[in-house]
Amino acid sequence: MKIELKQKKGKSGKISLFLEIYKGSYIDDEGKRKHIREYEYLKKYLYEEPQNAKERKENREDLEFANNVLAIKRAEIASGKYGLHNPY
Repeated sequence: MKIELKQKKGKSGKISLFLEIYKGSYIDDEGKRKHIREYEYLKKYLYEEPQNAKERKENREDLEFANNVLAIKRAEIASGKYGLHNPY
């Protein structure tokens, strides 16, 4: 299982922050590999080009929040919340 913080540019010009949770893959009936992913949208947005100090501060705070959520999710995986145990 792998978790990454991703960004996607929206139509409004802001950048949306979300987590991509990769849970592995399988081979379907046609022999094609299918990836199992879930997305958790954080409802936090960054200014693409901040114009002033307030927008830069909001970007910093939203990125810090997103990184904190990412750290919590990774800790939950490490503690075995999702039924996965690290053999090391």
